[in-house]
Order: sequence, then C-alpha cells, then structure tokens
Amino acid sequence: MAKYAANGATISVETNAIGNIVSFGIPSDSADEIDVSSHASQNRDFVSGLINTDDMSLEMVYDPADVGQAYLRDNIGAAATATFVITLSGPAASHIHTFEALLKGFSIDVPHDGALTASATIKRVGADTISSS
Repeated sequence: MAKYAANGATISVETNAIGNIVSFGIPSDSADEIDVSSHASQNRDFVSGLINTDDMSLEMVYDPADVGQAYLRDNIGAAATATFVITLSGPAASHIHTFEALLKGFSIDVPHDGALTASATIKRVGADTISSS
C-alpha cells in the first residue's frame, strides 16, 4: 500500500492560489439517519436521509496581500458559489478535487506572541469532481 505525505498540496479559489496554507481538508459528506421503526419492528429501523456536506476549515498564516486570501476575506456571504480546486501532492491518479462552495467565514487571529493567522470556513455545494488532470 502506497503512503503519501500531505506536504505540497495546494488549494485555489476562482483560479487564485491561496498562499501560506497551514492546514485544510477535503469536504466530507454525511447523511442523517431517519428512524422508520414501527410497532411491527423488533429493533429500530433506519434509512439514510439527505446527504449533507460538512463545513471545511482552511488555516493559514495571514497575508493581506495574498490574492487567494483576499478573495476569501472579501467574498464572505456572497450569494454565488466559488470554484475551489485542491491538488494533492502525492498520488499520481485521482488527486485533483474540483467543487463549488459557499464562503461562510473568515477570521484573523492576532496572538500576543506568534504569527498572524487566519481561518476560513467554506461549505461545498454539489459534487466533488475527482480527476487526474
């Protein structure tokens, strides 16, 4: 089984690379469970509900001059979705994730003794298209 380092993965929004990224993930999906038990059931019965994409956080060292970070900061709450592209650094196949997402939040952290950092929160809307190029 192959193993890959995460270092070198990239993310962009509307073709703007987001610089100084420290940590991010690929949006995951989950489905609620719907209880369909009846008096005839001996055990609880469930079916899957609608699929919901979980929020995704991006952590970065803040740079107000970075075009990608500025896009995230300046477009919070926009009605339109933005196109994101994540490229994983290790695998040679199925390593590019392209999806639309809402921009939900952007915050800047100003610690007493540390680097300025920022966090952005997005929510994928629709499918995650996975490709090799």
